[in-house]
Amino acid sequence: MSKNLSLTEKIKKEDFILSSEVLNSLLQYLINEYKLYAPVKSEAKFAKVDNVNEIDLNYVSTILPPKKYFLPPIETIMNIQMRGFYSYVVKEPEVNEERIILFGVHPCDLNAIRLLDKILNKTYPDLYYSRKRDKTIIIALNCSAVDEYCFCTTFGRGPHAYEGYDLLLTKLKEGYLLEVGSKKGRELIKYSRLTPSPLTRTMKCKVMKEKTKIITKLEEKMRKKRIPNVETITEFLMENYGHDLWKSISERCLSCGVCNIVCPTCYCFDVIDKIGSNIKEIDRKRIWDSCLIPDFAEIANGENFRRDRESRLKHRIYHKLVYFFEQYGEVGCVGCGRCIRWCMKRIDPVEALKEVIKTPALG
Repeated sequence: MSKNLSLTEKIKKEDFILSSEVLNSLLQYLINEYKLYAPVKSEAKFAKVDNVNEIDLNYVSTILPPKKYFLPPIETIMNIQMRGFYSYVVKEPEVNEERIILFGVHPCDLNAIRLLDKILNKTYPDLYYSRKRDKTIIIALNCSAVDEYCFCTTFGRGPHAYEGYDLLLTKLKEGYLLEVGSKKGRELIKYSRLTPSPLTRTMKCKVMKEKTKIITKLEEKMRKKRIPNVETITEFLMENYGHDLWKSISERCLSCGVCNIVCPTCYCFDVIDKIGSNIKEIDRKRIWDSCLIPDFAEIANGENFRRDRESRLKHRIYHKLVYFFEQYGEVGCVGCGRCIRWCMKRIDPVEALKEVIKTPALG
């Protein structure tokens, strides 16, 4: 399931080395010309920045993933204004024509956006998602650090980005390697009127060696945090659906849904109608939903497909690693580790899967 890509891919002619000063000049240009959203210092989140000094280039993870800019936690999709008992006017929200830039997106989140694009921008096009996604330029940032919760190497979703970015930065001793990944990225550099340092043949070799060394070091740190036999995990889970360990793991779960909310690839939502105090105006909103919450699978007459906690927790894991693979040909997890970092009971799906794999019980 992981990508078998060489770490020593060639540096292209249009790739550059940026000094810290030139990078700051680029960021200042982006702040002046666009709405720039980036990881901010002292807060584990992406936010709009108005000053270069607010940006945190050394962060490991944020609480909420950058998908929130394409699929907001709460979003008005329709406004209904009553004009009489049988008369009403329906209005869609105004479309914001401004282009935004997401800066500093790590490879795991970049891959999560790619997966969401496959679902919401291609297979089942979602107008609200597409409008925002198509106006966004992504400047990715390769990881320079990981923590004990990161397991992106399991699925080949990091710590280095190979696709899905418009521009990609890698922190090196000499500055930042800037790689161009799309026409939008190429044009952005052109219009910014920067004068980055061209790479000589000797410099290219040096850069690739340093880049490979950084990636290898990070991968080594995550070696223990890997799901074994991941190439056959889908088949294994299907054979072990009735494993006794699922029950003991689920007994620790609070069914709070935090793991869904912080997950960069979860896309389930509910639709609610919020009625105004004058009872003449209704806002139809969609809000993030969680398959861990007891009433998620409840239907008419109170029936519930997954009433017990074990079936809900198991569904979350199976959706990511089995059902998603069956639908889209790849797993729905990018190994960002948020579901472990922010779980109040520190339930670790990686360790849970390791336990199940150690003692397979077909059923």
